[in-house]
Amino acid sequence: MSLKAVKTYQFPSEVDSKSDFLLSKIDFEQACVANDQIERDFFNIIWIKEGRAKYHIDFSAFEIKQESVFFLNPGQVFTVESEEVKSGYRIAFSQDFYCVETNHKEIACNGLLFNNIYENPFIVLSNDQCHILQEIIDKLIDEFEQSGAAHGEMLNALLKQFLIKATRFKVEQQEPHAKDDDHDIVLKFSQLVEKHFREKHAVSDYADMLGISPKTLSKKFLLLKQRKPSDFVKDRLILEAKRELHFSDRSIKEIAYGLGFEDPAYFVRFFKKITNKTPKTYRYSFV
Repeated sequence: MSLKAVKTYQFPSEVDSKSDFLLSKIDFEQACVANDQIERDFFNIIWIKEGRAKYHIDFSAFEIKQESVFFLNPGQVFTVESEEVKSGYRIAFSQDFYCVETNHKEIACNGLLFNNIYENPFIVLSNDQCHILQEIIDKLIDEFEQSGAAHGEMLNALLKQFLIKATRFKVEQQEPHAKDDDHDIVLKFSQLVEKHFREKHAVSDYADMLGISPKTLSKKFLLLKQRKPSDFVKDRLILEAKRELHFSDRSIKEIAYGLGFEDPAYFVRFFKKITNKTPKTYRYSFV
C-alpha cells in the first residue's frame, strides 16, 4: 500500500478561521486514490501530473490522463468513479479571495475556464505548458512557506498568473473558428444564460441583451455547428434541476418556483420530456 502524502497550504493560515485559498500538493509512492475534500462552495482546480482518473462532473463522465487540468465552478456536482493519481495539485479559492466575474475583462477566464458548462472543463498540457504552470505553483508554495509582507496580495497575484496562463492555453487548443466574432457572441450568450437562467427562459430575452435578433443569434449558432440557443437554455435549467434534486431537500414545487416556473406541473412535464423521468423518480434513483 502506498504512503499517502498530501500537503495542504491555506490562507489565512489560522487553524480556527475559514480559509479563502487552499493549495494541496499530492505526492504518492504509488498511484492511488487522492480522496482529499473538494470544496463545493469554492472554485476548484485539479491538476493530475502523474496518473489517470475518471470523474463525473454535472452527471457527465470524463476520463483524464496525466498533465490535465480541471476547472470546477462552485456548486458543480463532482464525484470520483476511479482515481489512480501519483502526483498532482488541487487549488481551491473563494469568490472573496479572487472574483472570477469582476476580473473577467482583465484575464478572460470567466466563460472559458469557469462558468462554461457547454465545453470540456479541462485542458491537456504540453511539456512547455506544464513547465510554465509548475513554476507558478512552486512560487505559490514558496510564498506559503516563507510568507512576508502583503502575503495575501502575493498569493492573489500568483493565482491570477496561473489563471491567465491557463486561459491562454485553453484558447490555443480551441478550433480556429473559435476566435472570431461569431464565437464571441456564443460565449457572451452562454455567460448571460449562466447569470439569468432562473428568471429568463426565452431566447429572445438573451438576443435583446446582445442587441441582435433571435433569428441572427440562431444563425450564428448554426454556423459554428452549435446546438440551438433554446437547447442551451433548456440544458442549463435541467442541469440545475438535477443538482437540486440530487443535493437538496427542497420539494419539487420549491425547485420549480426557484427555476422560474410558475406552474410546478409544467416543470414536471418539462423535466420528463427531456430526461424521460419525472423529478420524483430521478430523485429516488440516488437513494
